[in-house]
Amino acid sequence: AGLMAFLQFLVFATVQSFSANVAVSTGIAHAYLGIFSAIFTAAGLLAQAYIAKRSEQGPSDRMLLILGFLALCAHAVVLPHLQGIIWFGIMYFIAGIGRGLITPLLMANAIRRTSPARRGTAMGTFQSIYSIGMFLGPQFMGIFIKQADGLYAKPFHIMGIFALVAVGLSLLLPISTEEER
Repeated sequence: AGLMAFLQFLVFATVQSFSANVAVSTGIAHAYLGIFSAIFTAAGLLAQAYIAKRSEQGPSDRMLLILGFLALCAHAVVLPHLQGIIWFGIMYFIAGIGRGLITPLLMANAIRRTSPARRGTAMGTFQSIYSIGMFLGPQFMGIFIKQADGLYAKPFHIMGIFALVAVGLSLLLPISTEEER
C-alpha cells in the first residue's frame, strides 16, 4: 500500500494537477487539457489490458513496476522543458502507461494472500492508505512550486527523484504476484 501511495503522490502532484499548469504556461490553450487527460487515461487502459493478457514469458511484475515508475520519472523530469501540443501529448501518454502498469499489479499484490471473504476489507484498507498520496502530492508540489518562486522545473525534478525512490522500493519490496505467475 505504501508503494501505491507513492504512485498516487506522484500522479496527483504532476499529471492530475500541475502538469496542466505547465502546459498552459507554455501557451497551450486550456481546451487541450481535456485531450491530455484523455490521452493519459487511454494509455493507462492500454497498459492495464497488457497486464491482463500478458504471457508467462513477459517481463516480471517487478520489472513492470520499475518501468512504470521510470515512465512517471520521465514525465516529471522532461515535461517542464517542453513546448508544443504533440510533446505534451506524448508525455501524458508515457505517464498513463506508467500508471497503467503499476496500478493493477499493486492492487493484485495487496489482496493476493487475503481470503476471499476479507478481500473487500483489505481493498478498503489499501485504498485508505493510498489516498494519503492523493492528498499529499498536490500539497507538497504546491509548496515546492512556491519555494521555486512559481517556476516548475525544480519541483518537477524533485518529483522525478521521488519516482526514482519508488523504483528503489520496487526493487526491495516483496512482490507476491510473481510467485503465482
